[in-house]
Amino acid sequence: MERPGRDIDEGIERLRRALAATASLPLSETADRLTREARQATSRPDDIALLLAARWPEGG
Repeated sequence: MERPGRDIDEGIERLRRALAATASLPLSETADRLTREARQATSRPDDIALLLAARWPEGG
């Protein structure tokens, strides 16, 4: 989400769009896509950390 010299709100918006694009995918594929996208950053001085959780309806 964070990039040196960029507003963090830009990163949050990029993440929001990326998550919206994976809405119907299984959680593991969502994680793969988000990680792949994050690795494309040319200036990434930190590691990538990702935590996803799924919710199921009660009784489901």
